[in-house]
Amino acid sequence: MRYLFAIILLLCTHCLLAQINTKSEWDSNAKEYKILAESKYVEHRVVRLTFDYLRGRCRDGNKGFVKTVAPGRKTLTTVSAIKGMSDSAPDFRYKTTSFPGRTDKKPDYDYPYLIPVKHGKRSHIDKQSYIGEKYGGYDPPKNWYSLSIKTNSGDTIYAARQGVVYDVNDNMETGIEKDLHYSKNRNSLSVQHKDGTSANYQMFQNGGIFVANGDFVYAGDPIGIIGGDNYRYGSHLSFSVYYYDYYPKIKDGMETEEYFGYAYVPIDFHSVDGVLSFEHCNTEVESVHEDNIICYEMSKKQRKKWNKRHSR
Repeated sequence: MRYLFAIILLLCTHCLLAQINTKSEWDSNAKEYKILAESKYVEHRVVRLTFDYLRGRCRDGNKGFVKTVAPGRKTLTTVSAIKGMSDSAPDFRYKTTSFPGRTDKKPDYDYPYLIPVKHGKRSHIDKQSYIGEKYGGYDPPKNWYSLSIKTNSGDTIYAARQGVVYDVNDNMETGIEKDLHYSKNRNSLSVQHKDGTSANYQMFQNGGIFVANGDFVYAGDPIGIIGGDNYRYGSHLSFSVYYYDYYPKIKDGMETEEYFGYAYVPIDFHSVDGVLSFEHCNTEVESVHEDNIICYEMSKKQRKKWNKRHSR
């Protein structure tokens, strides 16, 4: 079996980009501060707020808290004076980080995904190896995996489940890297699902991604053209599904001061032979994109829009 490498999904880059702006405003009527958040992200994010200093009382905890933030503006929390000290205005300092995901939803471990290649195509699906373990001594995140779905360069890739597109990275390949096992320059995108999980798709051609940040895609919608033919393994789609979960990294058996923001969902796929269990990867399967599977999660309104689009 070929030895493949896969990078952990954007744990140190996308997660920490400052696209959620926070500020505090004094409410003179309520005599408290409101901490407000404005998210410029298109997906739901989990915000972790930690107080460096607090003289007062936060309604969501005096050490800090975790909350789900939708795109747009919302009140995160309020900070008021300590009881019996109403004449002493609260004072505080805090810091925030954010990750794609939701704390108000639970991952659906039983949801069967479409194989994200065209209907009727037979593809070999392999599990990849975790590069952080081999070269950094880190234990993988919870339930870590990345699947390699064998393709031909130029194949169309399809959404495995409906959701909102985010973190689109296009035109990343330099064109000078040949015969690669692994490269950080990967054209990729993610789709956030209604249960708060996200699917990550990697290895598109430069300029080959059809969708943009904020687009809503249905299962079975085309999302891009695959590349990756300069890899030693050949053209393939790297695919995995993960959700927000915050816990310390383990290196050489010891907890570190670094943290993972994700755990992974071992998924099942629809195939021509029925539902393929994650544990039965490393095999060749045939994709099936039937209407009843594609429409499984749709609301009545979504089904009406989808039927109208596909009747043209």
